[in-house]
Amino acid sequence: DFKITDVKVDNSEKIVLLKGETKSTYVEYSAGFLDNPLRAYIDLNNVIFCENKKTLEFKNNLIKKINIAQFQTQPNMVRLVFHSDSPEALKNIKLIKNGNVLTFKLADFKYEKPQIPVVFSDVLPKEYQEGKAKSIDEAKFSQYILTNVMQSDSGILFAGIGTLKLSRPFILTDPIRIVFDVQNAIAQKKEFYGEHKFANGDIVKIGQFSPNTLRFVVTTENPVLYKAFISPDLQSIFLANIEEIKMAPLPNSQLVAGVKNIGIKQTSKDETFIGIEFDAPIVHSLRRTYNKFLIEFLNVDFTQAKNFMALKKTAQFDGFIPQKIDENIDKLALLFSANDNLKVETGLSQDGKALAIKLTTIENDIEEDIAKEPSVDKPKVKKEKKILPLKNKVIVVDAGHGGKDSGAISGKMYEKVPALNMALMLKENLENYGAKVIMTRSDDTYLSLKDRVSISNYENADMFVSIHLNSSEKSNINGLETHWYKADSKDLAQAVHNQLVKNIKANDRGLFKSMFYVINHTYAPAILVETGFISNPQERNELFEKERQKATAKAIADGIIDYYKR
Repeated sequence: DFKITDVKVDNSEKIVLLKGETKSTYVEYSAGFLDNPLRAYIDLNNVIFCENKKTLEFKNNLIKKINIAQFQTQPNMVRLVFHSDSPEALKNIKLIKNGNVLTFKLADFKYEKPQIPVVFSDVLPKEYQEGKAKSIDEAKFSQYILTNVMQSDSGILFAGIGTLKLSRPFILTDPIRIVFDVQNAIAQKKEFYGEHKFANGDIVKIGQFSPNTLRFVVTTENPVLYKAFISPDLQSIFLANIEEIKMAPLPNSQLVAGVKNIGIKQTSKDETFIGIEFDAPIVHSLRRTYNKFLIEFLNVDFTQAKNFMALKKTAQFDGFIPQKIDENIDKLALLFSANDNLKVETGLSQDGKALAIKLTTIENDIEEDIAKEPSVDKPKVKKEKKILPLKNKVIVVDAGHGGKDSGAISGKMYEKVPALNMALMLKENLENYGAKVIMTRSDDTYLSLKDRVSISNYENADMFVSIHLNSSEKSNINGLETHWYKADSKDLAQAVHNQLVKNIKANDRGLFKSMFYVINHTYAPAILVETGFISNPQERNELFEKERQKATAKAIADGIIDYYKR
């Protein structure tokens, strides 16, 4: 039996949620109409209602009242009776079961394309990341002017006039730092440029990266913790470490906002709009990783999560995953999938109460004609679709050591060199299988262990793989080892190690549970592969040969595919 333990109505009065306890994947029901007056009923078979009976009354809906009662026992049946003056409203009631929740959709959400300012633009120019922005002869008209910088115990407030428009934040290394760019913006005074110190000692540096881009660079060991919260009037940014934040000193930030209405509309096969209306101005932040998009609300309680459970899915949108901003902050965050062929833009109304999300497919996975000169004698040939077993997986590949840290040394041979070679080869293999690969380093650069972990955690990676060479005081020791620490990483370690042993002629030294920093502190499943011993003369020579490096990289990639096939 399905046992109803709680009844909830969303703020728009368009959704009724019956939460309960059940092991069944479905609920049998029947429906019909009653006369004098006209009503609709839904009978839920093998269902128990703990409250026995309940009446829900509505003020802002075509449905005026719902009676819920235990209609019979042996067998158990719960009846819902819907009262309305509109026959159409009664006909449009829909029932959806999702896990332990029965959702009754009373009316469709109506949503029109918003004409409101864009707050977030999903742009991540490569030249910005590499510090090679193209010269701009003529600056566009600045839409935002920074006019004040104010310190607080939990962050720094940057206030201005105009309309804010943020680009997608990203991480740089050596040293580790996170970058927030404001488009079409300048600072009013020269003294605003330069360094500003957070209360915890971290530094944010403001600079005019280009005539059109005002850049905020936070240098910190924990870039994943820094958020840029946007004020409801679109004129202030509050930069803060989420672990130290209390309440943003922004206009209306003390007001708790509730969800008033939510709507979704697919306007074309390539475009979807989502609109969320609140009863008070919102304070929010936006962050995109390689395959997900996160919206965090500083003044919306997590209890509002129930309002986001019944949104329909579209070609661009597969649903929100509500969660808390932080385990210690009982405020709402919404996570949704956003793969690399999806462009995301958000907008906020002038009163700060309506958030619009525009999702656009920018690249369709279609077959292409490969015949250069089609004719009646030479028909078009269609390219076969390539099988991509790792499509949309985000994998961080970590080449051990680098820069001033040579790793293990044998004569003039340094561990960091073949480790990087194999990491780059692994990257190529994984990308050929469809993965999005993030390298902690792509050249002879030094990164701390915290830097490596921060990169993986910030990008919300699906997997972390670190590549090393082993060493021993005994030169006769040789062979392959694969290390894991967290329980969610053991199967990955086993799958990769099996392929290494199968394809590399080397001693099998087995799996090890090891508390290495990088595989202990990453959020994603993580392994560290010891590809052989630099201290063993024969194995050292092999490890510096391209043939062994290529075989090792391919074996690791094949092991990762095996892991996802489980």
